[in-house]
Amino acid sequence: MLEEFLEDALDGDNEIKEVTIQNEEICDADCTGISFDHVRFLGCTFSECAFSRTSFYDCNMEGCDLSNCNFSDSYWKDCLLEKSKLAGADFSNSVLKNTVLDSCILPYVNFTDAKLETISLRHCSCKSANFLQTALKKPNFSDTDFSGTEFFRTPLAGIDFTSCTISGILVSDRFSELKCMKVSPFQAMELAQLLGIKIV
Repeated sequence: MLEEFLEDALDGDNEIKEVTIQNEEICDADCTGISFDHVRFLGCTFSECAFSRTSFYDCNMEGCDLSNCNFSDSYWKDCLLEKSKLAGADFSNSVLKNTVLDSCILPYVNFTDAKLETISLRHCSCKSANFLQTALKKPNFSDTDFSGTEFFRTPLAGIDFTSCTISGILVSDRFSELKCMKVSPFQAMELAQLLGIKIV
């Protein structure tokens, strides 16, 4: 069914709208430039598919595997991703607005040069993710693991990490990214070690 939707979209107006796609498995598909509007994905597996320059409006993805897919230059608005796996997915140069990722697995996900506005990460694992030069506007991070995540040239001022894990995060040599970020006393001790401060 999904392959038929994709073929029709690519042959027509590049849009898939108001459908539910369930338990589909697809590999190496080229979905470049397609617009998904009010589409619900349930238990789907997309293996190394190309979603570059795609748009997602009011879409839900639940229990899906999107590992190693290319979402570069994509646009997301009012979307919900739940209990899904996005290991190694590439969101570079993408825009995500009013989008929630809940209980998702995102190790090595790439948000380089992305714009994340009013995005929520809840109960997610973002170990060794890449937020290089990412624009974060009013994000909400809760109970999310950012261990080993790179925030190089990404200002974290005002962002609340108190319920998150930030062990081993990577920033620039000047540590300017850390200015005015909100952390717990224990996290402050971890960051002090990053700064070379010895607490006695």
